[in-house]
Amino acid sequence: MRWTTISPLILVSQETLTKKKLVAGLVSQETLTKNPFSVEYSNYTDAEMSKTFVSAGIIALLIGIVLIALPYVYVPKTVSEPYQAVRSSAILDETFTLGNDRIIHTVYLNKGELVNIQIAVNGEGAGEATFMVFDDSAIYIQEHGANFTYNRNWTAPLSANYSFMYVKDGLYTPAITVTELVTKIWAETAYRDVTTSCRLLSFEFLYLGVVLTFVGLGLLVYFKKRKR
Repeated sequence: MRWTTISPLILVSQETLTKKKLVAGLVSQETLTKNPFSVEYSNYTDAEMSKTFVSAGIIALLIGIVLIALPYVYVPKTVSEPYQAVRSSAILDETFTLGNDRIIHTVYLNKGELVNIQIAVNGEGAGEATFMVFDDSAIYIQEHGANFTYNRNWTAPLSANYSFMYVKDGLYTPAITVTELVTKIWAETAYRDVTTSCRLLSFEFLYLGVVLTFVGLGLLVYFKKRKR
């Protein structure tokens, strides 16, 4: 009896292999007699390759379709958006009675700073008053009257101390009530949360999905032709 080596450690008889293959109906007596292992190995290799091609093709096709679809899906997203916020702070805020003495309020302003000046003068009878804004070099604002209001934005031309002065005309005229409000105004960058709609994936993934879809279809077509 002849013996056939399957692995370095296992020996089986040629007769036993032949009987098993014939009973299973896999190959003919002539084929098994010539090479009892070639047909079995070939069938095994073809089956595994077919499964591999089909699996790879289906997976690539599914991933490609998903990647093509997702760039068209929009989802809500909260982002932080910068904007210019207007801020203000009162630097002079007072109501007082103007008698015979002048009243001066001094504030320091940097060049280019913006302030809103609101002055209300309420004189009784013949009482009149003068309102002025000046520094050491010039007079910038001057208003005069018994009853008047002043409401205007003003930008400091220099970095300096500015005097807001109030003077009543005449020693024997009635007292005058003055309401003063000077507000510094500036803009600064602030951030707010804004909810927007954005793509779940960028269009670069769509191109990748197209490639994977064609690869998957190619593998499936190749398997179908090979099977024939």
